[in-house]
Amino acid sequence: MRIVIIPYAIKIIRNLLENVNIFKNFKCFFIISLSEPTALQIEKEGFGFVVESLGKLGGEVPYTTYQSKKSYIKDNPNIIKGFSNAIQKGLDYTFSHSDSEIAAILMNYFPDITLNDLTEVVKRYRENDSWYRSTYISEEGFNRVQDIMNNAGELEKRASYNTLVNNKYAKK
Repeated sequence: MRIVIIPYAIKIIRNLLENVNIFKNFKCFFIISLSEPTALQIEKEGFGFVVESLGKLGGEVPYTTYQSKKSYIKDNPNIIKGFSNAIQKGLDYTFSHSDSEIAAILMNYFPDITLNDLTEVVKRYRENDSWYRSTYISEEGFNRVQDIMNNAGELEKRASYNTLVNNKYAKK
C-alpha cells in the first residue's frame, strides 16, 4: 500500500477537543499528538490506538517549567528554593510509590476517569520515562525544545541557555 500526502488536503487543528471530535467522526486517519488520559479514552472507545509516545521518541524535553523575573529570584531566594524543593519532593514521591498509589492521589483532578484507567495512564507515563527525576534542566534538553519550536515555525530567535535557565536550586 502506498500513502500519498496531498499538502493542500492537510489541516492542522490545534484545538484538542475539535481534534478528537474530527477523529471520532472518521474525518481523519490519525492524530499526531494526544495527551493522556484522552489517548486512553480514544482507545477504550474503539476509535483508535496509541502507536508510540512522542515523549519517548523525542528524548529529553523540559516540557513544564516555571518562570520568574531575575529581580524576584534575587529578592526571594527562600521562596524560589522552597518551590524548587517542593517540586523535587513531588518527583521523589512519584518515583518511590506505585502507579496505583499515584493514581489514587490524582483521582480528584480527573473526576471523569476510573481509578483503573488513571492507573494505566500513570503506568504509561512511567514506562515512557515521561517524568523528570529532578528539576534540573540540561542544556541538551533546553536546545531540543528550541529545535521543536523552530521546526514548528514558532521561534523567531534562539535563546541562550545560560541566560534563561537557572538550576541553582535544582537537584542534578
